[in-house]
Amino acid sequence: MTTKTKTEVPKITILEDGQIQVWEVIRVYNDDVLVGETKPHNRVVKPGDALDNEPKMVRDAISKYHTKKVVNQYKADREALIGG
Repeated sequence: MTTKTKTEVPKITILEDGQIQVWEVIRVYNDDVLVGETKPHNRVVKPGDALDNEPKMVRDAISKYHTKKVVNQYKADREALIGG
């Protein structure tokens, strides 16, 4: 029996302020048959965050939305909020 664990991304959500929620599920397969999975959990990628450790699908989706304009606007909005 071969057991494999895979992190899969069933959903990516773009938030109003430019941040992106990446929903992940860890699935366990025995001989390519799904035998278990975690509940979905999410994490946030902010405009300008490094994408080096992201799966290709996530990098591709984020790079389409996090343009230079979006990154600059996000940084300007954050500076305005903290008075910087």
